Amino acid sequence: MQPRWVFTEQRQATGKYWTFLFRRAALATLICASTYLSPVGMMRSAVAQTYKVSPGDVLMITVYGDVGLSGLFTVSVDGTIGYPILGNMDVSQRTVPDIASTLQSSLSQYIANLSVAVSIKEYAPVYIIGDVRSAGKYEFRPGMIVLELFALSGGLREADEKADASGLELVTARQDYADLTLQMLALDVKRARLEAELKGTDFAYVIPPTQEDNVINNQIVASERTLHELAVAAIETEKRSLLRQKANYAEEIATLEKTTSLRRKELASLEEEAEASTMLANKGLLVRSEMRERQREVSGANRDMLEAGAFLARARQNENETDQRILSLLLTQRNLAAKELREVSVDLARLRKRQAYSLRIISAVSSAAQRAASGELDIAPQFSAVRMIDGKYHENQLAETDLVLASDIVRVTVPKTADVLIGSMH
Repeated sequence: MQPRWVFTEQRQATGKYWTFLFRRAALATLICASTYLSPVGMMRSAVAQTYKVSPGDVLMITVYGDVGLSGLFTVSVDGTIGYPILGNMDVSQRTVPDIASTLQSSLSQYIANLSVAVSIKEYAPVYIIGDVRSAGKYEFRPGMIVLELFALSGGLREADEKADASGLELVTARQDYADLTLQMLALDVKRARLEAELKGTDFAYVIPPTQEDNVINNQIVASERTLHELAVAAIETEKRSLLRQKANYAEEIATLEKTTSLRRKELASLEEEAEASTMLANKGLLVRSEMRERQREVSGANRDMLEAGAFLARARQNENETDQRILSLLLTQRNLAAKELREVSVDLARLRKRQAYSLRIISAVSSAAQRAASGELDIAPQFSAVRMIDGKYHENQLAETDLVLASDIVRVTVPKTADVLIGSMH
């Protein structure tokens, strides 16, 4: 609910201009009506002779001497009329005398001694829409200007509607500012969480004094704290798992090293026995089968040593990989935090600019009534016409004294207070 003074001052600010403009438009209507009873009416008649036919016009064609060829013909959307004997005839953007001359020339090939007269029985209507009292269809007259059609529609709507709209603009602007403030707080809390993850510190955020310490703000901080705790817990869980793996690999390495040491001693003993058996066999004191058995035992011990060495190397490699995974885990988390922190910083900068701009709009809209009352702010209606050009509809801006064409759809728009103020600020 807006304060009463806002609507009162807005009515005073906009009512003066609209009253002046409506009186001006009404005066234009009286002047236009009087022209038909004065020599200016003759000028209107001359304008009608140079008027170019448009779709929707109704032509009265009179053929003296042949009633069957006389009648009323409506110009279709494609600019043609269906005429007896001649078929479809293009009359768009042609004057009445030109059409009469073409008809007489074409009909003379079939019927001699004919006289043809063409006049416009009814012009295609014009339409007016937008911020007017009586939008709708109106009769067109050659030479009609925008201000005349505007007067026929009753002028602008009641000022109360515009005053209410201005009040709604102020409410909307304030709501946008509040939304931006909330978004900035959420991003700032997220920034604090990302910085904590990047530095590996605890998350802590104190709501600024400019912010209301309400439930929503506390919920935002609590949500970010929960996200931080979950992220830290996930990393710690995976880190503990990797540390346990590393401890297992270390234990396996220690066991393999002890086993290798024992096998090395066993191998040395077997090699001594094999060497002794070889000497005895060479002297004939030991059968050679015994010697070969000792040699096979040495070969098996060497094979076991090689396998143990491979197991030991694999265990050490796994231990190194675990160390790399622990380091990569921390680096990955910090890289992600740094990337998100950069994006958050950019978004915060954009929101600060939008918030400053929104604050300027609120200030400007709040003072709009005083500025308009003092004549500093002129909120005038804008006119445009939607008309068909080369088979397509186009909308172009019009001035108050521009001519209106048949079939035109004139749009009247009173700019919103905020739009006018934004334009003035630019």
